[in-house]
This record gives sequence, structure tokens and C-alpha cells, in this order.
Amino acid sequence: MVECFDRTLKKKRWDEGNPLAQYVNPFIEQNEVKEIAKGIQMRLDVTLQFPSLRRPIKQDESIALVARQSKGGPLIAYVEICLLPADGRRPEDERPMDGATPWQPYLSNLCVTQRARRSGIGRALLALMEEVIRYVWKDQRIYLHIDNYGPAKALYESEGFVATGPMDAEDVTHMMKELPPVEEELDDDDEDEEAPDEDEEDEDEESTVKALPSAE
Repeated sequence: MVECFDRTLKKKRWDEGNPLAQYVNPFIEQNEVKEIAKGIQMRLDVTLQFPSLRRPIKQDESIALVARQSKGGPLIAYVEICLLPADGRRPEDERPMDGATPWQPYLSNLCVTQRARRSGIGRALLALMEEVIRYVWKDQRIYLHIDNYGPAKALYESEGFVATGPMDAEDVTHMMKELPPVEEELDDDDEDEEAPDEDEEDEDEESTVKALPSAE
């Protein structure tokens, strides 16, 4: 996460022009890693103990999907999904819940390690996450926030995410994607199944009858 979101984390570090930056920034970076690890531990507390893809029941609870280089190997991609009111808030916002705004799936922290980028891993993990939301959580929308970082924004737009409003003062955009309902997909599959041809049925029955003596 530190590697992928360095563009935002560097705002906390001292300017490299400051002669003391080379001494102070390593401590700031170390603290960033600790804070990220602490946040992950808190959000994934339940699912780390009892792995599950079930829909969370609390705002501060998430599930994570990961990709590894090989079985038991190092992580190369990571994403979290949780539930948030669909009113544009971010997970770190401390605004009170009004109880009227429905809670919807919310994507955060999609990141791919440098050596695995431009290989389709991020897009595949995003698609897998959408399958979990559709088939396990039974939801039809997903939300996220994205800053003005070109590659990430292009990825989400190409995958069907659209802005719910203008960028805020920090150049962050709230986005949403509509997912097709599972029932609709099943109906389409049913329509694609053609009724068997009557002649073919007769041939199958005749073949079965002829096969009986030899089978005996």
C-alpha cells in the first residue's frame, strides 16, 4: 500500500530540499507502515479469524481479496470491500449516520505491486470483487473514491464506473457502477437454451432401445 499510494502519503513527508528530510522521512515512512498495518488489522479483524466472503454487518468491517505470485508466495495485488452509506462519504469520515441513506458496497485500497502492473491482475481482481458483490452479497451497485491519478481513473472508467458528482476540493471524485442483477442474467441463460428437436429426441429413444440388448 505504501508503494501504491506513495503519491498521497508523500504529502506527510518533509520536502527533500530540507537538509533534515533524510533523517526525518524514514521515521515518517516507518510510522505510515505501522498505521496502515494497524488499520488493516482493525478492518479485517473478524475475517482474519473466520475467513468468509459474507456481507459485513458493521461499517468498520471489511473483507479483502488478494492475489499471490504463487501458492503461498508473496502478495502482488490487494483490494478491500466494505459497506458505506451511498452519500459520498469516505471510510475515514466521522459524519453521523442519518439512518435513511442505504448502505452500499464500497471499494478501497485496490493496489498492485510494481512488478505485476500492466499484466491484467488489477482488472481481474476488480472483476472478482464484483462477482462477490453480485453473487454473495446480492447487491447491484458499488462505490469508490478516486483522486486525479490518470492510470487508476482510466481503469475505473473503462470498467463502467461513472462520477456521481464533481471533484471535491482535494480533486477526489466519488464514483459508482451499476451491476446487472443475477436474476436477469439467469433469465438470459434460460432463453439461450433451445428446446431439443423432436426428431433428435426420437433418434435418441431409438438408440437407447437398440442398445438395451447389448447392454444386457
